[in-house]
Amino acid sequence: MKFTGKVIRGKQIGTKFGIATANLETTEDLDLEEGVYFVRVKNKRDYQGVLFFGPKKTFTGERTIEVHILDLDEDLYGHHLEVEVLQKAREVEKFDKAEDLFAQIKIDIIWTRKFFLRKEVFVQWKQLSASELEAKTKLLNKKIVQYDKLQESGRVFVYSPTTFELPFVENMCKSFPDKRYFFPKIVGDKLEFYEAEFQDLRKGKFGLLEPVGGHSELPKKEDLIFVPAVAVDKEHNRLGRGGGYYDRFLKDLDTHKVAVIPDFSYVTKVPTEGHDVKVDEVIVV
Repeated sequence: MKFTGKVIRGKQIGTKFGIATANLETTEDLDLEEGVYFVRVKNKRDYQGVLFFGPKKTFTGERTIEVHILDLDEDLYGHHLEVEVLQKAREVEKFDKAEDLFAQIKIDIIWTRKFFLRKEVFVQWKQLSASELEAKTKLLNKKIVQYDKLQESGRVFVYSPTTFELPFVENMCKSFPDKRYFFPKIVGDKLEFYEAEFQDLRKGKFGLLEPVGGHSELPKKEDLIFVPAVAVDKEHNRLGRGGGYYDRFLKDLDTHKVAVIPDFSYVTKVPTEGHDVKVDEVIVV
């Protein structure tokens, strides 16, 4: 949905914490649940932003519409902003201290940057022609067959590629049939890996191909694990799809972690949080 709001003066509490927000006044009847949202904001040009809609539970409890616009530092008082609401990020929460609230807002801003980076990468995927995908897959299969760490590993932890992921795994399994392959399965809020043949995988949670049974196993230091990624940056920070399953699984592992991505997913900077886990290597095609 879209609405237009006029920027009015607020209490400027956010400015004290280095996070300026624009308080909006609108005459429109907003059909919107209370919450924090990822938004696009138009003011001469388009910006990315995060919108707060609902009561100020940490302070007075009065209802407010506030938006933090990424990478914009100018006086907006009196301006009319067009806001496009894209997706809900979280519910409105009450914090004991203002410091805690603005610590969460800083996290909201990181989530916002991640959200828009995913959208940008997915647009690139949609623009990829069938012939371009075929060429990238052919080049990747060649790189995988020649990949020294794969040749040295007897056990390989991998995944079944889905939409907007390069389809290299089935060919890898056929090229190295004597290796043991382990595929992920979501169990509750955790990721577990089970030994399986690629052709024996079946659709499970979220429509992903998963192993059907067996005993879960953890990677060892000498193993190799392929980690799916929406994007990776020059410092090997990885952007996933937002569920956090792989970050929780990888946090205490010293197994060599490699991501396989197309060139447009290799970016300058991935926004990160403290719990995000880097990969050790990235293969780009």
